Amino acid sequence: MAQPRNNTKASAFRKPKEAEGKALRVVAKRDGFRRAGREWHGATVVPTSELDDQQYLQLTTDPMLDAILVDLPAESATDSKAE
Repeated sequence: MAQPRNNTKASAFRKPKEAEGKALRVVAKRDGFRRAGREWHGATVVPTSELDDQQYLQLTTDPMLDAILVDLPAESATDSKAE
């Protein structure tokens, strides 16, 4: 019988402080790859505020994705301040 996975490390993970107010630039190595509840095509910029801790961990550790922390594009930063 299969043993249940121990997700203690993953559930205790928190996004790093330097990720606040930033975005992840995610590039899928294969178009249509699914991770963190999304389908990835080419390069996509996602504000870290749209990701929970688990999604951030999945995107930054999956070998099928290249994820780099970047500054938010100017229009995204302006839009979020207007709300």
